[in-house]
Amino acid sequence: MAASADPRDKAAEFAENTGFDIGYGVDQAQADALGAYWQSQRHFIQPAEFLLNPENKISMVSYSDGPLARMTPDDVFRMVSFLEDQKKS
Repeated sequence: MAASADPRDKAAEFAENTGFDIGYGVDQAQADALGAYWQSQRHFIQPAEFLLNPENKISMVSYSDGPLARMTPDDVFRMVSFLEDQKKS
């Protein structure tokens, strides 16, 4: 699941390349509720990535304030594998 501060048309355009829907129009109040960083000068939310467990509780969170250190699909796979291995131990 993904969401963006972008307007609907721009989010839909990006979603075409991902294979899943992307929410749009995230505002500062929603960013604040997530604990994510809202960049006031440029009116957008910095990346905030959450990995949820089967009970929909946050297992991991990653916040970024720039183009570096964002999770990749491989990062998510490795984290899920690690958490699954921890449960077995």
